[in-house]
Amino acid sequence: MIKKLLSVMILSLYLGPVWAGEALEPVSWDALSTDEQQVLSRFEFRWNDFAALKQKRLQKGAQRWQTMTSEEQDRFKKRFQRWKKLSPDTRKKIKERYIRYQKLPPEKQAAIRARHEWFRKLEPEQRARYRKKWQSMDRDEKRKFLKNLRDRERQANNRKNQRRQRPATNH
Repeated sequence: MIKKLLSVMILSLYLGPVWAGEALEPVSWDALSTDEQQVLSRFEFRWNDFAALKQKRLQKGAQRWQTMTSEEQDRFKKRFQRWKKLSPDTRKKIKERYIRYQKLPPEKQAAIRARHEWFRKLEPEQRARYRKKWQSMDRDEKRKFLKNLRDRERQANNRKNQRRQRPATNH
């Protein structure tokens, strides 16, 4: 689950949303701004061969690139290099997980993001132990592990809520 979650999070950086009702007309190279053309220059000679959806995603990516700081751009480059090194089968699985994630109700997405944040805050050694344990589990063990994790999260939230609801005592 944690590996899947990380995959979903990484993929979400690469796939921009396609807004409902947005016209999927091809974008001519000349219709791009000079800055967009500069960012996308390596695609200039193949631009008309791309599907309209791919052109729109690349254009949005170029627009997003222009708003990034140099640190964000460096981080993106590193992530993209890792993405390119993945096998086509692995990338396909990640894309499918991302699509499933996008179809989840907002509260389930929020729960996944919260678990990801919890995992990210763990010490590196502890994260490594959880990863190793996760990889050795079968499907049923993974389900039990996640159920226990959700139960612990619920208990912690209940304790927080109880502390908030206690009336203040004046001594």
